[in-house]
Amino acid sequence: DGFFGIEDLRYARQIDDTTALKLRGKAMAGNGDYLLDLSITRDEVGYLKFGYKQFRSYYDGSGGVWPATGLSFQIFDEDMHIDRANLWFEAGLNRPDQPSFVIRYDYVTRKGDKPATTWADSGLPISAANTRYIVPAFWDIDEKRHILQGDIAKRGEKTAWKIGARYDQGDYDNARKALRRPGETAQRYVTAREGQDFDLTQFRGSYAVDVTEQIKVTTSASRTKIDTTLSGSRVFGDTWDAAPSTTYTGRQQRDEGY
Repeated sequence: DGFFGIEDLRYARQIDDTTALKLRGKAMAGNGDYLLDLSITRDEVGYLKFGYKQFRSYYDGSGGVWPATGLSFQIFDEDMHIDRANLWFEAGLNRPDQPSFVIRYDYVTRKGDKPATTWADSGLPISAANTRYIVPAFWDIDEKRHILQGDIAKRGEKTAWKIGARYDQGDYDNARKALRRPGETAQRYVTAREGQDFDLTQFRGSYAVDVTEQIKVTTSASRTKIDTTLSGSRVFGDTWDAAPSTTYTGRQQRDEGY
């Protein structure tokens, strides 16, 4: 359909003798491609950064074709895309002869539709007893992630140390959606949902010392804890994301959901 906008924007300004501002940007309407990267730096003090980035990947959701007759199925919009985005904020303190400090927050998302390699079946190419898997299916993607991390470090004439921490929390709610036996009496929709909730906490540290000009001793330690909850369901029904039911139209043997 086309797209237009600002492909590359760059702006820099010296606010005063020790403070500088830099900006990078992009805004391509119709293509889901955006960037805002703003930073302010002050000499011998620190910096602030703020930004947002999004880009789009396109997919073709078409399924298979039965070569003898040219039979194929188009049961949804096959022009698919996934939008990936990252919102961040970062601050750093860099004073002379003092420990440096950095803290950063990221919000990462992935959302949209993409084709699935597991296709659904149809009895129309041959017969109801001899089905062929040529019906396209797709993924409904919805993923969110929060990342918070910080570091404190100091470098001396002969020693250097660094202490850091990270917290990572994610919420994934994805679903693989298929339509089995479209156009037949056995037609029914299948939603296979896969969920994942996780929390990660990490602490780390390192220390280095120059014993002599030829000998350097380093040591480090890290501890990571991950808590993950996996969830999932498979539901057959009259539409995608249907409520569990045993009386929907087209129900077949062994169509129990879970």
